[in-house]
Amino acid sequence: MTAFRLLLALAAIATTLPAQDPTEPGDALFKNGEEAYRFAEGYYRRHHYDRAAAQFEQVVQTFPEFDKRDKACFLWAESLRLGKKFDLAGRVYVTVVQSFPESEYAPRSSVVLGSLLLKEGKVDDAIVVLDMGMELKPPEQYREDLNYFLGVAKHRKGEVAAALKHFALLPGEFDAEHAYRAHARLNTGYLQRSAGKDDEAKTAFASLIKDDGVAPKVIEEALSQLADIAFAASDHEEAVRYYRQQLDAYPLGAFANRGMVELSWSLYHLERYQEVIELLKDQANISTEDTLYLLGSSSKQLGQYEAAIARFQEMQKAYPDGRLGKLAKFDLIECAFRLKRF
Repeated sequence: MTAFRLLLALAAIATTLPAQDPTEPGDALFKNGEEAYRFAEGYYRRHHYDRAAAQFEQVVQTFPEFDKRDKACFLWAESLRLGKKFDLAGRVYVTVVQSFPESEYAPRSSVVLGSLLLKEGKVDDAIVVLDMGMELKPPEQYREDLNYFLGVAKHRKGEVAAALKHFALLPGEFDAEHAYRAHARLNTGYLQRSAGKDDEAKTAFASLIKDDGVAPKVIEEALSQLADIAFAASDHEEAVRYYRQQLDAYPLGAFANRGMVELSWSLYHLERYQEVIELLKDQANISTEDTLYLLGSSSKQLGQYEAAIARFQEMQKAYPDGRLGKLAKFDLIECAFRLKRF
């Protein structure tokens, strides 16, 4: 079944769902839609989502002339989602889109359902839902969200040009209320890197570290990427600058351990061996093949052969089949030669 046919099937199921039994005696006995809606909304506000879903369904099915029926249908879907009934929620979101295409809740439903499908890894279905939302000619508020999730979906499918096109449609002003914008720019940087356009990627990442409206986690990741770009270009002075900026601002961040190792490599390439040792000597929590090798090799370069041998032997014991094993073996031989241990 194609994604589009799946969507139509879901909609058909949604519009013919049997009414749930009232959760309490008398729940369905209302004079009009407004009264029933307020009752359902009370459950929703108190986080009684199962009861809220049942009551919003009553509103939708019992009062076809009610002027807030579109909102009631959306809140029915939201209640199901918040109650962890995702399959049912998806069907009702589709009903909102197809039954109330002129309502503000139609594109909003496309956004929520599209994001849910992406979380479940159903990328093709998400694209169908999000495209339907775009066809509704939504207000800018929802158009921005739809473009973001379409960009994410296209990114996951490897459609770089299409993803970049969607991300480019988001405004460049960052703030907490529009967090997607910064994530879109971050994704743009990754896409440019994957396309071999490091200069464009650098521009995208650099724009994120200069704006107070960007979340700290995004800034940390952008700094890490800027450092990586410099490292890949063998511009180790710039790499050191970005890695230090990242580590100074986010010493316990998600990229801290990796940043520490890469900073050490940059310092090593710059022949700043004592700085490598000072940086890593107390970092037992990130003792890796790389850090042990860097400590050993930096010690060797400084003529500290006993310390170098100890580090290389520790590395060989911990990583007998490591990628740096051959280098460490030759370095050990050189240290032994320097100490006249033949």
